[in-house]
Amino acid sequence: MGKVLLGFVLLSAFAIVSCSPAPRHTLTTEEKLADLAWVYSQFNENYAPLEYKQTRYSFKVDDLKLKYNDSARDTKSNEEFYRLLYQYVAEFKDAHTSGSIMSSDLPGRTTVAYLGFNGI
Repeated sequence: MGKVLLGFVLLSAFAIVSCSPAPRHTLTTEEKLADLAWVYSQFNENYAPLEYKQTRYSFKVDDLKLKYNDSARDTKSNEEFYRLLYQYVAEFKDAHTSGSIMSSDLPGRTTVAYLGFNGI
């Protein structure tokens, strides 16, 4: 029983460390496109004023997807890619919608400060 418990604890610790919100490696193009696909799905499935915003701001979500997929392929760092994700969210010009990358334990990667308001 002791070995099973130890194995479970080690596996749990590995899962927690490996699921860091800021990855320990530079994202591949495939990973960037997968992350974008997830963001797109969140807007397509959960964003009630999607049709209104497309009409109001004269864009089509499918065109934005092509544009952002192309731009993601050109990003050289994770930080540059994350800025691109924020730009996509900003396309909808909605004060109720934002993005954030959770803090990470990697030095020099992310810094968290609480100021009482959100900003980028």
